[in-house]
Amino acid sequence: MSNDVVSEIAAWNARAAAARAAGVELEALSGALRKVVSTNYLGMGCEEGAKAYEALRRLIDSGANSLQAQALNAADLSSHANAALQSLLETDATGAASLRAAGTGR
Repeated sequence: MSNDVVSEIAAWNARAAAARAAGVELEALSGALRKVVSTNYLGMGCEEGAKAYEALRRLIDSGANSLQAQALNAADLSSHANAALQSLLETDATGAASLRAAGTGR
């Protein structure tokens, strides 16, 4: 196996690991964001405060949902990077076997 192949394997593993780590962090951020302003501090019994709090909660929930979606996308990206690596390795092995069968491989 050449150094180029080894470095490609390392690069694909690093891509998968980075995406996995990003997904975990985004998931944590989503959970943390959902905890922001969990109580109406904008005016209990006050119509304006209640409306402002509801709008703020919708905004927070939207942001948390977006982070959650990105966490799922990162997990998918990690899986795809692993699948790409496997595909490259299988293709390389098939090509090497074909060359050996033809008598031109080492």
